[in-house]
Amino acid sequence: MIGRRRFLAGVAVGAGAIGAGVTSLGGAGTAHAALPVGASRFVPLPRQIRFADTRSPGQYPFGMLPDAIRVQVTGREGIPESATAAVLTVTAVNRAEGNFVSVYPTGGQRPEVSNLNMAFPLEAAANLATVRLGEGGAVDVYAYAHSELIVDVAGYYEPVDGPVADGRFDVLDEAIRVIDTRATEVPLPGSVVEVFLPSSIPAAASSVAINLTTTGTLGWGYFTCFPLDVDTPPDSSNLNVNGPGETRAAAAIVKVTTDALGRRGFKVYTYGGGHVIVDVAGYFTGPDAAASTNGLFVPIIPDRILDTRQPGQIGRLWPGWIVTAAIPGEGATSAQAIVGNVTAVEARDPGYFTVFGANTPLREVSNLNADTVNQTIANHFISRISTKGIAVYSQSGAHVLIDMAGWYIGKPAFPTVGFTNPAPPTAAPPWRLEIPALRPRYGGGSGWVSNVFAGSPDPVVDAGHTWHWTGTGYVGQVAHVGLFAHRTEAGSPVYNMHELVPGHEMFLSVAGRLGDRRRFRYRVVRTDMVFNVRHSTPANAQKILAATRYHPGTTVSLIGCALPNGLPTSLDHRIIVTAELVDWVEV
Repeated sequence: MIGRRRFLAGVAVGAGAIGAGVTSLGGAGTAHAALPVGASRFVPLPRQIRFADTRSPGQYPFGMLPDAIRVQVTGREGIPESATAAVLTVTAVNRAEGNFVSVYPTGGQRPEVSNLNMAFPLEAAANLATVRLGEGGAVDVYAYAHSELIVDVAGYYEPVDGPVADGRFDVLDEAIRVIDTRATEVPLPGSVVEVFLPSSIPAAASSVAINLTTTGTLGWGYFTCFPLDVDTPPDSSNLNVNGPGETRAAAAIVKVTTDALGRRGFKVYTYGGGHVIVDVAGYFTGPDAAASTNGLFVPIIPDRILDTRQPGQIGRLWPGWIVTAAIPGEGATSAQAIVGNVTAVEARDPGYFTVFGANTPLREVSNLNADTVNQTIANHFISRISTKGIAVYSQSGAHVLIDMAGWYIGKPAFPTVGFTNPAPPTAAPPWRLEIPALRPRYGGGSGWVSNVFAGSPDPVVDAGHTWHWTGTGYVGQVAHVGLFAHRTEAGSPVYNMHELVPGHEMFLSVAGRLGDRRRFRYRVVRTDMVFNVRHSTPANAQKILAATRYHPGTTVSLIGCALPNGLPTSLDHRIIVTAELVDWVEV
């Protein structure tokens, strides 16, 4: 449902750790004798211009569909009917709970892709989108739930039939950080920051592809990029924040102009105040460049090429993991880079994500930042690819989605490195222990569930919980875990543990960490007795722990007091029921 009620401009959720910007692409391509269908060059508008706003339909008109708006792109602001794609900043203000927005060509079926994600009411988010134009030169902007929608246009792609000088994307070997106001003072609300480009960016470059990051925001608001030779910020935005103290990043393609002193660059306006960090990934050539087909853009219907939530995929990434995806179609062999959207879903912790060519060196840059556990957040990217495809590195872990919108003509990089994902991290207590076959002492069906805590044993077990024996392993380790609970006191939780036999199962689930939902399954393999260990001496503790290590590999052992025959109970002896790890899943 599309809303029309007015909202406070610039409200958005924050993002996390600041990376160094969009991954640089690098590499050169070769001219193609026969251009791919739709090959086109980029033409920036004089400034980013608002084309649609559901809050002001009279001033910024749009077509109304049941759950989307239709935005006419061609035939406006000098954009020709022949344009094949557009570069948009799409902003949405959420009027519901979980919500997402997809932008796609008019006339086609809505693809399973997303450009924006929002979690709570009145949250606003903005993101760059490169979109193929559909029937009549228009795009449709779909909202899953009730939303306000705003569309700003930065430029368009027009088709060419051979080598051209301007409008081709050229990449830097490494992203360049051109400004970081954290080294000085935080820009105040209503201020304008001038961003000047280094000499490595040709003077004739028409536009630059950047990552715009803010941190230490002073309040809710928005950030807008615009040319140096424009005095007043346009009625548009590139980045939105929700309140003070946030960190947030968004991609942008910005027209470059020259000031009175001959400096090349652009401006950034901040409505609510906050630090400004700009990283340049590449630039679009100007009319003085040599003619070539390298860097021409080929738009496609948005295509989801990676979704780790799907069956057969790697699953939710763990800290330090990398996931790869193949490039579909002609782009697999004829592209140096792709353009699209990367989305992190259910982030395990705050951290950043880097998109780069598969099996090529990972650079210290970022494309996306998350700042809360379980956050879902997206950002536009342009990334180098290799003959192995595209890769995403996750600092802290999450599900990862990649939606591809097009590609730039050239040669994919040659893979030069391999990688092995590290083991998932270990998890200390608290845990949740489940033993389905364990009967309670006082009637009822089988099945026992307990919280497992570390620390001093007496307060834990006297409260009816299970104690993690200090010094034994943690889940996620190749180690032996020791657990202890009462058999006749505090509700007699493990009174009937002697009835557990090989084949019975135990489960340990990570608790207390929102980003970790692992459930480890163990199967009982043996029961042992340790005699004459009544007194809590180091020597007696070692005898008990030695019994938890009789079975090799990764195990969990439930320890209780017992009579010599294993029945309840005597403080003189211990019964140890040991189970080995079978597998684990995330639930």
